[in-house]
Amino acid sequence: MENIEKFKEIVKTQIPKSESIMFDFLITFARFECALKNIPEFLKIRKDRKGREYPEADWDEFSKSISDNFEQNTSKDIRLAVNFILKSPPKKQVVKDGILDWKDSLLDKNASITKKLSIYICRVRNNMFHGGKFNSIPNEGDRNCKLIYHSMKILNYWLELNEEVKENFLSDINPQ
Repeated sequence: MENIEKFKEIVKTQIPKSESIMFDFLITFARFECALKNIPEFLKIRKDRKGREYPEADWDEFSKSISDNFEQNTSKDIRLAVNFILKSPPKKQVVKDGILDWKDSLLDKNASITKKLSIYICRVRNNMFHGGKFNSIPNEGDRNCKLIYHSMKILNYWLELNEEVKENFLSDINPQ
């Protein structure tokens, strides 16, 4: 665990305030996806290359289900989070001339706000989980922390818009 502890120190030094918010986001996102997959309406069954089925959260269906309610009933705090993410969305990691790079990724301008947010929040998760944000974009640590923070704000609010998802999210982790 020595190397992991060293890495955590590097993260704390180079991206202040990030360690706890990164953990909070990853655990929140994982639990949110688990809550979605436990509802048939939000469970998408995919197949791998060998034809084996695996479950996936259906963010598209979920974003459609809350869209009207979300766009009509947002507080100032949530609007601030939404505006930050929509105006400063996470970049998408790409390979350019054999080198990892980042690009802006435009979404369908006709997509609902909840659809765009679900794509961007999933991208925040992907960028964190796959490690791309640790060493590629200089001076973006504060922006990345804000993307994480605002993503969590939105996920928390989305729980209020669907009682069944909220119930699953808050249920016991290891039911007896």
